[in-house]
Amino acid sequence: MIGLETIHTVFSVGAPVITLIGVAVSVLGTYLLTKKYHPWRFADYLRHLVDSPMFAMVLFNKQSSMPGEEPLAAPQPDPRLEELRLIVRASEVNPERGTVSLVGIDLIFIGFVLQAVGAVFSLVDVVWNRVGCS
Repeated sequence: MIGLETIHTVFSVGAPVITLIGVAVSVLGTYLLTKKYHPWRFADYLRHLVDSPMFAMVLFNKQSSMPGEEPLAAPQPDPRLEELRLIVRASEVNPERGTVSLVGIDLIFIGFVLQAVGAVFSLVDVVWNRVGCS
């Protein structure tokens, strides 16, 4: 027969492990879902992810200019924005593979379910510790 302490340990350890597995599965699913937009190998994609915050800042700055305002001088094209445009153009030659995208969607869903199970395990662990079920 399994003791209460063993069950508590399963919830205590299972919560973060299941949640982290869910996050990893969701990340893989997102990668597969958006694979059409990656005109490079996986290692190149990781380098692009590192640059993504810079791309986001360039896009936010570009959008933050007030419509209708005349700039004092002709704006210089941002090299990061030009690089992003080149990446988008390169990705247009990749055909979307529906099977890969569908598996990506499925993995995202499975990852979210695993994260929810991990959250429930965590809540059970917290209640267990607060109420003193052991």
